[in-house]
Amino acid sequence: MTDERRWWETDVVLSDGGTVHLRPRRPEDAERIADLYQRMSAASRYLRFAGATSVEQAGDLESAPEVDYDHHFSVVAELRDDVVGVAGYFRTGDDEAEVAFAVDDREQGRGLGTLMLEYLVAAARERGIHRFSAWVLSDNQQMLRVFAAAGFDTRKRWDGGLVEVRFDIEPTPGSLSALHAREHSSEVRSVERLLCP
Repeated sequence: MTDERRWWETDVVLSDGGTVHLRPRRPEDAERIADLYQRMSAASRYLRFAGATSVEQAGDLESAPEVDYDHHFSVVAELRDDVVGVAGYFRTGDDEAEVAFAVDDREQGRGLGTLMLEYLVAAARERGIHRFSAWVLSDNQQMLRVFAAAGFDTRKRWDGGLVEVRFDIEPTPGSLSALHAREHSSEVRSVERLLCP
């Protein structure tokens, strides 16, 4: 493992005080990512891939080249021995990339999507990417809330049942404020879990 890859490994505190381990995706993660899609409900896979998708199709769509830290970067979230989340960006221009996320149904609502987004933002900035975009089903309110919770100034464009979300990833007063508020809330809940397990 290169020093760069080791540097990107980190434990993060979720909104309820629990922790997960984030790190760059590796080729040997393919089977555990397939397990993630096996555990996800059909509704969650539908929202992730913007249409009806079988477990096998999800695996085929998710299969991607090895993380190269430039054109493609992907992060996995590990909890115990399971991959419970995966998110990545694919460069679509000199300074722009498209992002996508999948989170285990059991882990949704804990702030994992927002933390993976922050992780992708940090990786992308180091590679000269300044803007993210994503295509989201208009009824995928949870994913739209992830983008809003990050505090970036998002622009939305509706196209049928899809919403294109675009935003610059340079820090803004809103994104910094949202980051500090999440960190404070997570730390408080983490201490609460220690004192009142």
